[in-house]
Amino acid sequence: MFPQCKVSISGLDPGSKYLVLMDVVPVDSSRYRWQSDRWDAVGKAEPRLPDRIYIHPDSPASGSHWMGRSVSFHRVKLTNNTLDSQGHIILHSLHRYQPRFHVVQASDVYSRRWGGCSSFSFPETPFITVTAYQNERVSPSRPVTMHYPFSFCTYLSMLLTLSHCCFLF
Repeated sequence: MFPQCKVSISGLDPGSKYLVLMDVVPVDSSRYRWQSDRWDAVGKAEPRLPDRIYIHPDSPASGSHWMGRSVSFHRVKLTNNTLDSQGHIILHSLHRYQPRFHVVQASDVYSRRWGGCSSFSFPETPFITVTAYQNERVSPSRPVTMHYPFSFCTYLSMLLTLSHCCFLF
């Protein structure tokens, strides 16, 4: 997932164990298209796909572990393949989504006894998914510049604000 999500966590009990999770939910019920140098809603969204949750690989860990550093979600994988069996988060292309982060008090991922759960989302993080570049000024230069879309986006990240970024599968 580009750009990757990183969060800082505070206010946990340093000695308790916690799971840190992420999911991605639709922002609205529209489908989008890039036209006239902007994203426009052009129709109704496709039916919502089953939700998948990404469990941070450090889970479960102590509160002091989570509060001691930024928590990176750089390993999250997105796909538009509805038959995915790898556990990737499945999203529709050209739809708007919002990452959500969850902190759950639990000593084991498979425990039936989870404690309290806090969920967070941030107004800066909605994005539109794309499977191909939607900007003609970007598309022709991409194959010459870089071999993979995520590499080219890394280069472009300095030029784009987060509100204009798109996540690529």
